Amino acid sequence: MEVNCQRCQAPIDPESSYCSACGLPQLTYSTEETPGPVTQQPWHEGNDDAGEVVWRTALRISFLMAIPTGIACSIVSPLGNYGLLWMAIAAAWVVAIYVRRVQPPWITAGAGIRIGLVAGIFSAWFSFIISSIALFTQRYFFHQGSEIDSQFKLFVDTFNKSYLPMVQQMNPDPAELAKAQGFVAWMRAPEGQAGLALLNLPIVCAILLVISMIGGVVGARLSARSRKHN
Repeated sequence: MEVNCQRCQAPIDPESSYCSACGLPQLTYSTEETPGPVTQQPWHEGNDDAGEVVWRTALRISFLMAIPTGIACSIVSPLGNYGLLWMAIAAAWVVAIYVRRVQPPWITAGAGIRIGLVAGIFSAWFSFIISSIALFTQRYFFHQGSEIDSQFKLFVDTFNKSYLPMVQQMNPDPAELAKAQGFVAWMRAPEGQAGLALLNLPIVCAILLVISMIGGVVGARLSARSRKHN
């Protein structure tokens, strides 16, 4: 194909970028698209990525946070009566720290529930261990078993004052009242004290785990709101 200079119309070598006659640079345009390197951008698919949990980071944060939370919820803490509140705050805090470390686009409520559940399991485990060690130490090393038994006896007496009249009012049958009195007598025995302690453990743990999951949801919502403002 013959190429002429855009100024003087002199013939130009197709491989040359300048006119040999007048020296004008020759600009050529091509309609053909030249493929270039394609840079693949990371794609964050909202629902999938936000629902995934980097468990190595989540477990590390949950384990570290479980130590102070377990102490705060145990019987050795003067603030142990507010254990449910500490558990919810700790779970929300774990989720907030996780979001700050991992920096996902956002985090779903389901991911917050799972992280809160793990944080609650660790915290409840530490609280149970600390409380068990404290009770064992009080009873066998500090010889405070009589005080523990007297507190439990006071609890049974309070329960007895409301339980037996309620049974008698609902069912005046003497056989039913005798069963209720036998149950109270069993509670007063050492076997009853141990049995109630074992029964109370899963109930308390279940309540703590539910509160932790709620705290995880709150932490996920607050983290998503703070990232929107930023």
